[in-house]
Amino acid sequence: MSESSEPGHLVEGRECGECTACCVALTIDSEELQKPSGTKCQHCDIGIGCKIYLSRPPVCRDWHCGWRLLEFLDEGWRPDKSKVLISVSSDENKNIELTLELIDALTVVLQPSFLGLVAGMVAENVKMYLLVPGKPGHVAAKVFLNDGLAGAIKNGDVEQLAQLMVAALGGAVDHLKSRHDEVVVLQHSTPKE
Repeated sequence: MSESSEPGHLVEGRECGECTACCVALTIDSEELQKPSGTKCQHCDIGIGCKIYLSRPPVCRDWHCGWRLLEFLDEGWRPDKSKVLISVSSDENKNIELTLELIDALTVVLQPSFLGLVAGMVAENVKMYLLVPGKPGHVAAKVFLNDGLAGAIKNGDVEQLAQLMVAALGGAVDHLKSRHDEVVVLQHSTPKE
């Protein structure tokens, strides 16, 4: 990734606008705001945006999706358009990691743009994860992609890459089925009486 693509600096001209993918998909567990994954934040107006955007809590103010942070992602990667919410983080060695959370149809993993992004990032040794959400308020399944896909990517075998991506997706879905009753526990929430 080029220096201008490094996370930490927002891409000029990109705004959340009416995209509310993070307001629904993510688990938020801070003192100011709590909500489990897959549930709409109380301040979210779907298709319009955050109703308290200018005064939103720090947990929301400080988090940005990959589309806002990574210049090489075009307009089609905005989460409400791509149906993929990209989270950018770094490992213990400060190496970039990308988590691709599927926020709608699982078949997005077979789209050329999705496969191309995964192949390009794995080829650059960026750690890539696929996250498949569980039921609202329940745990998700996260799969590390690099090791399983590296051979197909190195060989430029797009058909094998697609097959391996479907297998990774299937493994995540099977994992979710085995944990279907496991709910997300929010540490900051107040028990209801």
